[in-house]
Amino acid sequence: MSLLTIEGLRVTYATSSGPLAAVRGVDLTLDAGEVLGLAGESGCGKSTVATSVLRLLPSSAEVSGRIELAGENVLEMTWGQLRRVRWADASMVFQGALHSLNPVQRVDRQVAEPIVLHERVSAAQARSRARALLGQVGIPESRAADYPHQLSGGQRQRVMIAMALACNPKVLIADEPTTALDVMVQAQILALLTELVRERGLGLIIISHDLSVLGTQCDRVAVMYAGKVVESGPARSVFDSARHPYSAGLSAVFPTIGQAQSRYRPEGVPGDPPDLTEQIVGCAFAPRCARASAECTATEPPLDTVGPHEVACFHPLDGTR
Repeated sequence: MSLLTIEGLRVTYATSSGPLAAVRGVDLTLDAGEVLGLAGESGCGKSTVATSVLRLLPSSAEVSGRIELAGENVLEMTWGQLRRVRWADASMVFQGALHSLNPVQRVDRQVAEPIVLHERVSAAQARSRARALLGQVGIPESRAADYPHQLSGGQRQRVMIAMALACNPKVLIADEPTTALDVMVQAQILALLTELVRERGLGLIIISHDLSVLGTQCDRVAVMYAGKVVESGPARSVFDSARHPYSAGLSAVFPTIGQAQSRYRPEGVPGDPPDLTEQIVGCAFAPRCARASAECTATEPPLDTVGPHEVACFHPLDGTR
């Protein structure tokens, strides 16, 4: 049984330009001990899908579909049920820890706060557990009582991970957890997250626009474009042998060491994503795709099985680079 099941998720925001269809029908599953990556350009719907799991969307969002967590549909929960599920069943590591942590509260107290609220233990017990959690993510005892500004970017991100793990959730969502970090610290944070998944049997979703990161850290990757999943499959296979032209374009953006052509002339994806306040007819990627046909501009392709992948494309690639 999956820890998390998302079926037919649609999210539309009310904007001054009219309704914006940020997510246009997404199906995903996450199992225990699995790392799922969500990839795609900014604005493709990755973070909207993630925040939908805990109903952290603004009041302007209209949401439909089903998000099953702990055997219940999150979208039908009362606020009391939702408060019980947050932290205890699913939690989130947000992008930019400095802006997510309370600047005037010591970090061990911040980690202890959800433990006190959810488990009804004393403040002293919660703080002891918080310090143990901070130790597990690499924050030494001597730094546990520091304020966020006294810690480095990598240490603050580790505090966020400790806080997310405070109530032993089954599902952990990491939204661009390493964007502001240098490559060495980024590797350490990602390795820490995947190690915690193996040790605790969590289900982890990592959101990133960087396929090279997801390809090394995830079991599966789902590539999103214009609010829909256009390709999903084993992480390394999606990275090395993309079947959707958009996935291949994302992969080609990142240069390969030792290949001068990829360094000086990265392929990338021409053009821009569509305006999601306008109705999309056919394949949303067709205006940017060299393989597009008349069928692509008239009909939206369904997700079909192509080798080990699921691909929404009438003209999938053969998987070679």
